[in-house]
Amino acid sequence: MTRYQVLVDEVLPDEMLSLMAEDCEVHVWPADEAALAPLLPAAEGLLTYGHPRVDGALMDRMPKLRVISNFGVGVDHIDLEAARQRGIPVGNTPRILDGATADMTFALLLAAARNLVVGDRYARSPDFTHYDPSLFLGQEVHGATLGIIGMGSIGRQVARRARGFDMTVLYHNRRRDLQAEAERGRRNAGRPDTRGRANFGTHKTPATRETRG
Repeated sequence: MTRYQVLVDEVLPDEMLSLMAEDCEVHVWPADEAALAPLLPAAEGLLTYGHPRVDGALMDRMPKLRVISNFGVGVDHIDLEAARQRGIPVGNTPRILDGATADMTFALLLAAARNLVVGDRYARSPDFTHYDPSLFLGQEVHGATLGIIGMGSIGRQVARRARGFDMTVLYHNRRRDLQAEAERGRRNAGRPDTRGRANFGTHKTPATRETRG
C-alpha cells in the first residue's frame, strides 16, 4: 500500500504518529537546507506549527503538495492567496483556542496588576532580606473597568471571565455586539481608544493591515 508523504515542521507526539502511520510516511522538517531540499518534491501534505514561512516560493518547490494543515488557529505564516491560486486547501482549527487564549489574557492581566513577575524575581534575589508589603501591592482587579478592542469569540470569552471579577467591560468592535451589551457590565465604547476610561485593556483583533502598527 502506498502511503502519503507528509512533511511536518515539528517532532510529533507518538500518539499522533501512530494515528498517521497506517496511511502516511512522516518526515520531520530538518534544520539543514541541504537535508530539506530532497524532501520537498515528494511531499503531498504539509503539517505546520507556524515556524517556516509557507509562501508561493515554497509551494513551487513542492509540486505534489495537496493539502496544508495548520496546527492551531493563526495562519499568518501561510500565503493563503498563493495556496488558492495553486488549488491547495488550507486547514486550521478555529475556535479551539478561544478559551485558552482568554485564560492567558487573564493570567497576564493579574500578573501585571499585582506585579507578580517583579515580585517573584525579587523574592528569589539576594535583596529579599525583609518583607515590605507596600512594595508590590499593585492594582485592584475586582470591580475595575476592562477595555476590550475586538468583541469576537475570544473577546467574549475574556468578557465572561471579567464577570467573575465584577468588572465593567468597555468594548469596541467594527459592529456593535448587542448580545454582548445585553450581558451585565458590558458597554459599547463608541470609539477604539479606551485609554483614560479603562483600568486595563486588551486587543483581540486579527492581524490585518488595519490593525497592525
